Amino acid sequence: VAVKDLRARRFPALGKTAQLAHALDAEVCLFHAIPEPVYLDVVTLGGRSLPQLEQEASAAHRRRLENLAKPLRRRGIKVTTLVEWDYPSHEAVIRAAARFEADLIVAECYRAAHLAPWLLHFTDWELLRNSAVPVLLVKKGGLYRRSKVLAAVDPTHSYAKPSNLDDEILRYGATVAAALHGALHAVHAYNPLLVGMTPNELVAANGIAKAQAEAAANAHAALD
Repeated sequence: VAVKDLRARRFPALGKTAQLAHALDAEVCLFHAIPEPVYLDVVTLGGRSLPQLEQEASAAHRRRLENLAKPLRRRGIKVTTLVEWDYPSHEAVIRAAARFEADLIVAECYRAAHLAPWLLHFTDWELLRNSAVPVLLVKKGGLYRRSKVLAAVDPTHSYAKPSNLDDEILRYGATVAAALHGALHAVHAYNPLLVGMTPNELVAANGIAKAQAEAAANAHAALD
């Protein structure tokens, strides 16, 4: 669980994390990356060495993580905490997840202002783009209730993706849906391009409609 702001008043991801961890008998690692550099003038003025300053800052952040871990531990969930000086944030989370051998990364979406609120922020987008394990982005608090899990698959294997990726997506989605006592749905978005049709076929009566119906039938068959 990537905890971005340790001074926040609310931590929406923790409730959902506890719900998933309890249902899946999973171990949790609360992780915080410190991306800010330590400037030499601050070290000089404080009369402390750079390692001392880093150790003190890490310890303070670790105490905050430990406070967040207490409610999860009271529910019987095994929780570890980890603080590291690392940059950029999304790469720090990915490296920590690899060392922890995580099956899932949980992160809260940045709540800062965005010129286009429906778009992901850079860190969230890069985390999704570069992570080798599934990422759950949490936007709001509360628990999952009667949840529906949507598995987006592509049986046509566009862009030469691994042939077993769809199976992994469906397996993972089914696991999460079962843990939340919810339902699994699968979707395949296809492009009904009229590939291979001659101009005469296109202008023929119902030519386009027939081609689109054939594309839809092929997509349904592949998804089934």
